[in-house]
Amino acid sequence: MTTCPEAFLAREAEIAYVTLAHITDYDVWHTSAEPVTVEMVMTTMRRNIDHVQRIIAATVQRIDPHAEYAAHHALDNTVMTAPERIAPHAKATLRLLLGNRYAD
Repeated sequence: MTTCPEAFLAREAEIAYVTLAHITDYDVWHTSAEPVTVEMVMTTMRRNIDHVQRIIAATVQRIDPHAEYAAHHALDNTVMTAPERIAPHAKATLRLLLGNRYAD
C-alpha cells in the first residue's frame, strides 16, 4: 500500500500530515520466515492496534493548536496573478480553495 494520494491531498488542503504504518507479516517477501497464518496476522494486528492507540493518545496530548508548519501555507503562492487583476467572480471561486487570501 501507499499513502501518496493521501499525502498529496493533505498538502493541497494545507493539512500537516504524517503516516503511521505497522507491518502485520513478512511472508510475502521474506523467504526465510515461516508461512504466516491468519491467527498470526490477527495477533500482530491486535498488538499493532494497541500500540497505535497509545501513540495517537500521546500525540494528541502534545499537539500545539497554534503551531505553524510549511504545510499550512502550501498554497500561498499558487496564484501568481496580482490580486487587483483578478475578477470579483474569480476571487469568489478562489476563496473556496484558498480561503481569505483573496478577501476584498
